[in-house]
Amino acid sequence: MTGKQMAIGGFEFAPDATGTRYDGCLRLGAASYLICNHTAQSMAQIRQNPNWIEAQKPFVELSEKFRADPLA
Repeated sequence: MTGKQMAIGGFEFAPDATGTRYDGCLRLGAASYLICNHTAQSMAQIRQNPNWIEAQKPFVELSEKFRADPLA
């Protein structure tokens, strides 16, 4: 995710994140981000869980809310 230009409401998951590296990021406003991390599992392990697809839906819903009304 380093060096990427994310739009407000944009989100991304880091497929190679492990340990204390962040696994996901959601841009909330011009200078605000929500950083997500799971220190016990890598994104590769998380994606193996059959619930992974359903878990992405809240990220999409939240991203749409911040696109419509960014954090100031």
